[in-house]
This record gives sequence, C-alpha cells and structure tokens, in this order.
Amino acid sequence: MPILCWGRIGLAGLLFGVALCVQAAPVLPEAATLTYELKAKASGFNVDVDSTLRWKPDGERYALVNEGRFLFFNFLWVSEGVIRQGALQPERYREKRNKREKLTRFDAQAKRIHFQGGQQEAWQPGIQDRLSVLLTLSALGKEQPSRFKPGATFSMPVTGSSRSDNWHFTVQDLPVLETALGSIKTVRLSRSRDDDDGQQIEVWLAPDHDWLPVRVLSREPDGDHLDQTIKAITRP
Repeated sequence: MPILCWGRIGLAGLLFGVALCVQAAPVLPEAATLTYELKAKASGFNVDVDSTLRWKPDGERYALVNEGRFLFFNFLWVSEGVIRQGALQPERYREKRNKREKLTRFDAQAKRIHFQGGQQEAWQPGIQDRLSVLLTLSALGKEQPSRFKPGATFSMPVTGSSRSDNWHFTVQDLPVLETALGSIKTVRLSRSRDDDDGQQIEVWLAPDHDWLPVRVLSREPDGDHLDQTIKAITRP
C-alpha cells in the first residue's frame, strides 16, 4: 500500500510512515485508452503527432503503455505488474527511445530492484516506476480529492531505468485546460526530487475524467521536451 506524505518529510517519512504520512488504499481508474496530441523537441527536431496511453487493469494484474511514433522519433514506456489492495505494484518497467531500450525488474519477494546494467537497489513498499506513478496519482486523487489543493505536497519513491529516488509532487493551481475535448478542469502538479537532475515534470489531472492525466509535460535541461495533451478518451 503506498504511503502518502503530505509535506516534505524526507526519506524517513517515506519508509517508516511518520506523523505526516497517511496510508490509504487508492481507487484505480477504470480501463481506458488516452489519445494525446504530442508536441516534442528531440535532438533539434520538432515533432507534432499523436501518442497513446493505454491503461488496462485486469483482475490482480495491470498493464500500462505510453507510446508515440514519428519517422525518426519514437518512444515506448511499459509498466506491468500486480494490483495489491487497490494499489499498483510494478514488476517490470521497460523504456525505449528510438533503438535504445532498458528494462527494470522489481522483485518484491527478494526486496530487490534489478536494472539492465546489472546494478541493484533495495525494493521499497509502495515504490512506483516513471509510468505507473501517473495512475498512482490518479488513484490518490480519486481516494482523497480534498488533499489536492494548491500548496499540498506529497511524496513517493519512484524507479526509472537506472536508479530510484524520492519524488515530491506539489499542487500548483487548478487551471482550466483547453483541449480537443473542450475545456477541462484540472489539478496541475509539478515534480521535484531529492537528487535534482534538471528535468522538469508537470502533470495535469482531470477530476471529471476519473482523475486521469490529461496532460503530461517533461522538459530536459538541454531544451528537449515532450508535451502530451489529451485529444480523446475511449473505454473498452
């Protein structure tokens, strides 16, 4: 069960659930495919195509796939794992950008995380990967919507393709996002992390659309960026 940490309380709070942490069993969104308008800049090239986020809970298992393709540019992020007490517990995280691909494996039983290069780290309860964290945010919003007010901050451990870190999400404001679906009321969060690498991430959640992420923006220090804004939401 993930640990919600409202306010910056550091690693001890994340691991041991001190006073400002509240444990909750999130309510996950229903299965959906989100189609985004993707605007990106990669290695000096501008990209303007569609991307998709496919969210498929299936009993005690889930699959989450974010994909975008355009001639010389493509990316694929895949999170697969189990659902425990309504929360995501990743088992495999795959990250592919063009021809480069990395795989991270989570072994909850042995309490280890294995990276493709052979490195290992300790597994922590509630840890997410860089993709599953989006649906975890959705679940937290559905479970505790009153917490998502400007200034509120909460934290969770997140693993990528080569290391783990504590991510801290702060609610910035409650903007109305203009999209191909029309005007959508959102909650905008910005991410910081203990070991700042210069990358900036913002997430817009839509309470009226099952708290799904209707916009996800990441910016790199070199100016590259990936901006996905909702175009359509379909249900199976």
